[in-house]
Amino acid sequence: MQRIFFSLPFVSKIIFNLDLIRVTKNIGKLLNSGITIDQSLLLTKEIAYKKHTAELLDNCYKNLNQGSSIFSTIKHDQK
Repeated sequence: MQRIFFSLPFVSKIIFNLDLIRVTKNIGKLLNSGITIDQSLLLTKEIAYKKHTAELLDNCYKNLNQGSSIFSTIKHDQK
C-alpha cells in the first residue's frame, strides 16, 4: 500500500521534499551538538521516510569510512 501511495507523482514529490528537509535538519542538529558526521549519517537513516534515502545514507556512511567523500557517493547514486 505504501509503495503505491509513494508512487503517485504529487505524493512522491512531497515525500521526497519532506525526507530531504528531515534529513538535512537532523544531520545539522546532530553536527551542531558535537556528533561526528559518520554517526550523524547512521542516526539519520533511521528517520528517513523512503527506503532509498535510508540506503543512500547508509552508503554514504560506508564510503565515508573507506575514505570516499559524501559528495562522490551521492553523485554516483544519481547515475
